[in-house]
Formats: sequence, structure tokens, C-alpha cells
Amino acid sequence: MFYIILFINIFILKIAYPANNIELNFKTFKNREFKLNKDISPCEDFYDYVCSNENNNFKLPQNKHNYVYSHEDSNKEINNDRKNYINLILNRKNNSPKSEMIKNYYNSCINEDARKLEEFEWIEKYKNQILKSNKNELLNKISIDALNGDLYLYNIEESLSSENNKIKDIFFTYELPLKYKSIYSKNEAMIEYINMIKLFFKSMNIKNYASMANYVFEFEKSIANIYPNEIILNDIFMKDEKISRDVVVRKFPYIHFKNILSKIPSEIKILIIPENVFIHLNLQLQKATREELQSLILWYKLSKGEIKYSFPDFYFQKENFKNKYFKNSNMDKSNEEQCYLSTIKAFERNLDYELFYSYNKEIPYEKIYNLISEIKNVFKKNIQNNLWLSTSAKNHAINKINFMRFEIAKPNNIKDWGLEPVLNLKPKKYLNNKKTILQNDFKLMIYQINQETNSSKWPFSPLHTSAFYTSNLNKFFIPYGVLKSHIFDDKLSEKLDYYLLTLTIAHEMSHAFDGNGIEFDAFGNINSWLSENEKLYFNKEVEKMIQLFNAENNDGKLTLDENIADFLGLKISYQTHFPETKKINSNEKRKFFIQYAKNWCGLESEDKLLKEIKKHFLLKLRVHNQMMLSEDFEETFSCQLNQPMTLKSDERLVLW
Repeated sequence: MFYIILFINIFILKIAYPANNIELNFKTFKNREFKLNKDISPCEDFYDYVCSNENNNFKLPQNKHNYVYSHEDSNKEINNDRKNYINLILNRKNNSPKSEMIKNYYNSCINEDARKLEEFEWIEKYKNQILKSNKNELLNKISIDALNGDLYLYNIEESLSSENNKIKDIFFTYELPLKYKSIYSKNEAMIEYINMIKLFFKSMNIKNYASMANYVFEFEKSIANIYPNEIILNDIFMKDEKISRDVVVRKFPYIHFKNILSKIPSEIKILIIPENVFIHLNLQLQKATREELQSLILWYKLSKGEIKYSFPDFYFQKENFKNKYFKNSNMDKSNEEQCYLSTIKAFERNLDYELFYSYNKEIPYEKIYNLISEIKNVFKKNIQNNLWLSTSAKNHAINKINFMRFEIAKPNNIKDWGLEPVLNLKPKKYLNNKKTILQNDFKLMIYQINQETNSSKWPFSPLHTSAFYTSNLNKFFIPYGVLKSHIFDDKLSEKLDYYLLTLTIAHEMSHAFDGNGIEFDAFGNINSWLSENEKLYFNKEVEKMIQLFNAENNDGKLTLDENIADFLGLKISYQTHFPETKKINSNEKRKFFIQYAKNWCGLESEDKLLKEIKKHFLLKLRVHNQMMLSEDFEETFSCQLNQPMTLKSDERLVLW
């Protein structure tokens, strides 16, 4: 009865209380036409053959560096549903405690007068506290703030232990403030960045604002110079080198880790990543004067936070910088829209728990599990027929597939949703509410760190729009958000619908056998099961893929694991739908490859500087190179060897 009433309430809400900023008429992925461009040969440019007509009718949003329809459309659709549900809560008198918490948070965000007053008071109080503190008090302040979940100089995260996924480790990690190492070598960006830091300190009425800004800038650049690239960083994580508590305290005395470690159970293992950065950070904190430490804390603590009303000139410049170099500014969003998104971020699971049951589509569990079984059988058959694997490696690989677990649509139990607890939030205290949530999240992490891992708990909400495989559980999740966009399309035949779902499942399964996946065994622990000779063969084959994907801004090594999963996912999906024993119309095969390309249709920024800073997949490359690697594509579309969508046989890969 509860689910029926909830569905009726949301249906009424969509009619009676449409929010001003909810996009009721946006295009969903399933409503896009994707008319094939018959003026282009699929063997010459398959991406444009499938995507160009749709792309020509779409404009890239100002705050996006790329827009992939299959993902972004689904996100918009689900976020609109979430916004509608927030409106239901706002207009309802008898809310549950959880809903009242969400209502108070949103109201505190939308109340601009209260936010202005709170911002000014809070910033002035914090600034005065920092400016009165001595050096030791400042160093201590950084770690005490971290214990309250306020992580502005480094991060503290938990992760399943690679040695035993029943327990967890604690990671101290450092992330560059501008995220991308390459931006620190761009002169134009750095000139704008240092001017932005100067404006921040000047807005705070700091007399020596220029020297404080220069110190912060040089401090940050010195770390960027030694910061590892993404490939090396991933290797560091894979090495999983634990460090004892005594060594942590002795090696990094000026970071005051002892304050934090005193709250973490003694049996929990510690990792410091990247260690060379923390060594440098410790040295910089040791050498820093009192004024320099004040500069660091004020900048990293306050500039990342809520300065929208207190420092409007700085806020505008910061958002402009983010938009220019990262395409993630909030400038184009109204306050109402920002508050919706802030509320969704804070209480996504609670919102989605109730929202999930408002959807009236029956989930075809049996068909999905049958499809998974078919894909697994194809994968295992390929491994059995493999010519470069030993019998031992084949057994390990097949065992990994047999033990692979799947979570479909949603968690089976309410405890596995990871719902946010009820907190006492105030309708006119936005900053205080955010602080309360941060403190609670950190305390909850510390409380749960020494409890046995709940391997059934979802790492994200079931309305997430991407599937996800985790090596340290040998498990993958197909959220309802993926099913909603993949198989609930009334315009498509069931077969066409399931082509895309098969590609998604096979792609995620293939991550168990990519460059990272081969280091984990069937039970999710680090335990490499390939011989040295087999690894040499694997690396030699994937080197062909690295070279193929080393184009324009794309880094073939950085994107290798996703490219392997695309390659294997495409091959196994094709074999699942078109077994050699069956005679199938070639038109159906063409539809299969078209579905693959549709999944990557979208627009990307042409900004050269942005491409250099934000290295990411080129959508066209992600389609074209996989078609080139596929003999099945070549045969299906009768492509000739000299055409762009083909490769010579010795340039193709032979993997699993």
C-alpha cells in the first residue's frame, strides 16, 4: 500500500508542483532518433554514420567539456525525478524525520539572506582564530579539522584491504587542488590562478595579501612538480605498501597524524599515497613561518567553501576560471538549481530509496540473469579455446568467472542501501548543516572501520546511471538507473534493447581481465595468477592497443583498461547474440554495431587547451578503434582492407 500511495503522490506532484528549473521537455536518450547519415559510408567513418545527424541538432552545454547522450540524458531524467520528489517533501506537512531533514537542508540552502549572514559571521570568526594562532596551534588545527571531516589539505579514505577484503585499510591521500598535473605547466592558466589567489586574500582585507598569495602559489606548484602522473599513481595503489603507525608519526611529525591515528583502531593498516608528496608536504610545513601556515589554511579552507556572498568578486573569478579550464562552473545555474543539486548530493540514497518504488516498471530479473549466464558461458568457452594460456591460468580465469557475483537493480536489504542517518538540521543554518553532515560522515567511517565488511552494501545509489565492477570483490553492479535507460525503451524491439544491456554486462565482466583485473583472484584479493611468460604475452598484445589509442589528446596507456573492456565486451556480446551455429540476417548484425556506437554518441569541447589539461576519451576514437579491431564489424559491413575502419590481421589483438 505504501508504494502505491507514494507513486500516486509523485504523479500528482509532477502535475501540481513543477519546479521552475526542472527541465520537463528535455530529450531523453530513448527519445533521440539517431537517424543514420546515409551520405557517409560506415566503413569510412562509422561514428559519423551513426551519430552525426543527432550531434548536428545538439549544442554542447556551456558547463560541460563533453556530453554523452546515453549517460547525461539518463542523469538529467533521474535528477528531474529527484527534484520532483524534493518538491513533494517541501509541500508536504506530515513528513517523516528523514524527509523533514531533507526539507530543512534545502530550505537552509535556498534562504539567501540567512546564508549571507551566516557566511560573514563564520568566515570572520574562523579568520580571526587563524590569525591569532601560533605555528604549533596552526599545525594542530589542520589535523583537528580533518577529524571533523573537514579535509582541505589531504584526504582520509577507507578501502577494502587487498590482502583480505573482509577488513578495511585507511588511506591518507593527497590530491592536487587543480586536480590535473598538466594545468600547472600552462602559463596562461597559472597567471590567472595566482591573480585569483591574490584577489582572495585582498578580499579578506589581508595587508600582505600579495606575499601570502605568492607563498600559496609556490607551495602548490612545488607539489605539482613532484606529483606522479595517473599511471604511476595507479601503480602505487596496486603495490599497496602498508606503513606502521610508529613510522607514520616519526616520518611526518609536522602533519600531526598522531591526532587522527588516536581515533583509528590499532588493528587497521595505514597507507600514505603518494608518499613522496607527503614527505615534501611535511618538509614544507616544517619550514613554513606562522604567516605562511596562516596563508595555507585560509586559502585551502575558505576558498573551497561557501564564499558566494561574502566574496562575490572572488566567487565570480573562481567560477569563471573553473568554466574556462574545467567546464564545471555553477555560473549558469540559478540558486534554486544549485540547491536542488546540493540536496541530492547530500541525501541521494534517502531520496532514491523512496523514489525507486515510484517507478512502475517491472524488472525482468529472470531474463537478465539468463543473459548473464549466456555471456559467462561465451567467456568461459573463449578461455577454454585460448592458445596462449596455461591450463593453470585457464582454470583460474574460469574460476573467476564462476565466482563472479552480480547485483541487479537495487540492494536486496535495506541495510545494504547505506541510507544517510537522520540528523538535526536547521532550516536557516546552511553552513552549519553542511558541517554537521561532514562530521557525521567521518565519525561513521571511523565507527565502521573495524567492523567486518558488508560486501553486499552498494557503493552508490541504485539510480546511478553507470554499471560498476570492483576487482576486490569480483563483483559488479547493474543499477536500476542503467536498466531504466537501456531496456525500458518502448520504441525498440526487445532484441535491440538487450544489445545495449549485453554490451554493458560484457564490458563490466571484462574488467576482471584487464590490466588491473588480472592481479586479483576469484575472491577479490591481490593474487596474480598469470605466469611471467603469460604476462609478457599479454603486455605485448595490449601494446598494440596502446599505440592505436595514442591519438590527439588521448593517452593509450592511461585509458588502457577501459579500451580492453570495450574490446572484449564488444567481442563477447557479438558472440552471445550471433553464435556460429546459427544463421542470422546480416541486417541484425548491423543493428548490433549501431547500438554500440549510439552508446558513445555525443559532443566534446574543441578547446585545445582544455583537451591538453583534461585528458579523456575521444568519443569518436572509442567507436572507431573498436570497429577497426573487430573482424566481425569488417565482415558485417563488407569493409575493404584499405578503408579507415579496418586493420591488418597482425595489427589486431588476440586476448582472452
